[in-house]
Amino acid sequence: MVKKTQWILLFTTFVVSICSLIFVILAFSLDKWLQAEVESTDGMFDNSQVHYGLFSGYLTRYVFATTPNYYKLTITCLFEENACIYSCQLEQDRREDELRRMLAGNTVVACSTVPRSFEQKAYQNLTAGDFTQTLQRQFVGNIADEVIDPGLWLATVIFLATTAAFSSLSALMALVNVAFNPIEPIFSVFGLYIWNGIASGSTLITMILWGALFGTSLSQNVAITDTLASEFSYSSNGLAQLGFCYWLLFIPLIFHPINIGLLYWRKRIIEAEPPPQTITVDKTDFTFMLY
Repeated sequence: MVKKTQWILLFTTFVVSICSLIFVILAFSLDKWLQAEVESTDGMFDNSQVHYGLFSGYLTRYVFATTPNYYKLTITCLFEENACIYSCQLEQDRREDELRRMLAGNTVVACSTVPRSFEQKAYQNLTAGDFTQTLQRQFVGNIADEVIDPGLWLATVIFLATTAAFSSLSALMALVNVAFNPIEPIFSVFGLYIWNGIASGSTLITMILWGALFGTSLSQNVAITDTLASEFSYSSNGLAQLGFCYWLLFIPLIFHPINIGLLYWRKRIIEAEPPPQTITVDKTDFTFMLY
């Protein structure tokens, strides 16, 4: 019965690790790390909707109340410039060019998917001269203070990848220990403490990094073209919130310590098991030599 309990606890750590890995993969692949509204500060448009993950997302602009236009957002970083944004340009070269234009204080090219009705509504009350002047307007302020810190973004990706790797490793090693009895400590149950501890720690660091990025930057500006370029009078200050993918990470953060607790419980069961009986032989009794 004791042996069966030990086997069940070890197999449970395998199941818990697999469940943790599933949630980490969901967080990696879904685009809901941030959700926000983007308001038109001049009151010309309805609020836009933005959501994105670590790599991509979507912007929904409401030209008219019943006419939404959708734009795919993609993370774009220039590490030499220490800047990242979520751009709605479709090609990598155009995304990088857009970011360089912003940092240099130049006007940007509208996304190719912007319908003509959007431009007409935005500038329908302007004269031809005003229209040209608006498109050539330079940026006000330093947008380098509002873009995404590439170091924080990259560290978030790295530590989330670390979580996925060690969740996989803890699941694999748990299965190995269910089927076999490895001698090397790193491959045995002792190693499972390490793999689960690293997975839990990297999950916590991931949440801290993205939380820091949100608190210091994204909560004031979601770093898309609409909120950075002066051609567009949009603001997201105070309108952003952490998406459900961020909160999903609480699951692996809890699951791996649960695994450590199960392993410790198994250890206590083994220690509480009475030692096998030993037969003592009286060596002064020479009758045992007859057998």
